[in-house]
Amino acid sequence: MRWLWIIMVGVLCAGVLGLASDPAKAGTTQAPFAVIDMEEVLVGYEAYAQANEDFRTYFMEIEQQLELNHQLRLLNDSEMQELKDLRAAVALTPQQKARREELQGLSDKREMELNALEAKGNELTPSEKARRTELLEIGAKRSPAIAAEERRLTLARQKRNQEMSEPFNQAIKDALETVADRNGVSVIFTKDIVLWAKTDLTEEVLAELNGEQEDNLSLIH
Repeated sequence: MRWLWIIMVGVLCAGVLGLASDPAKAGTTQAPFAVIDMEEVLVGYEAYAQANEDFRTYFMEIEQQLELNHQLRLLNDSEMQELKDLRAAVALTPQQKARREELQGLSDKREMELNALEAKGNELTPSEKARRTELLEIGAKRSPAIAAEERRLTLARQKRNQEMSEPFNQAIKDALETVADRNGVSVIFTKDIVLWAKTDLTEEVLAELNGEQEDNLSLIH
C-alpha cells in the first residue's frame, strides 16, 4: 500500500474488517461477505486527503526543526540564546540581521574546522589539540539539549498523528458498518487478500464518507 502520512492504526491493522450486521437493518442477506479497497478509500476520502496535506506540512516543519538542531550543535549556550532572541525579534537592524546570519553559519564553520582537525589525527600541534578539545566540549555540552528537543518534537509529532488519525479511523468504521448493514454483509475483507468477490463496497463506502465530509472534518477541530 502506498505510504500515507496519517497512520490509520485502527482500520488497517488487519485484512478482515469484521462487522456484525443486524438482519433487521439489512435490506438483503444474499451477500454475507464483501470486499473493500482500503487504499482507494483513503485516496478518495476527501476530508482525509486534506488532513494528510495538513499533516504533511506539519511533518516537514518538525523535520526542519530537527535538522536545524543538528546544524547548530556547535554553538555554545550564550550563542544559542542570542540566536533565539534574534529570531524572535519582530524587527531587526541591519547589524542584527548580519549577526543572525553569522550565528546561523558559525556552527557549520566550526563543524568544518573540527573535521579538518580530526583528519590530521596524531599530527596536531598543541594549539590544534586544544582547539579540537574546545569544539568537542561545545558539542558534548549541547548534546543533551539536542536529544531532549528531539524527543519533545518526536512526541509532539506522534501525538498530532494520533489526534488526527483517531477520528478518521472511527469515521471509516462507522461508514463500513452503515454500508454493511445496508447490504446485509456480516464480514468485509480488504481487497488485497481476496482473489475474487461479487460484492465490492468501495464506492458505496466512499460515497458514505464524502457525503458526511463536513461532520468528519469537525471531529479534528
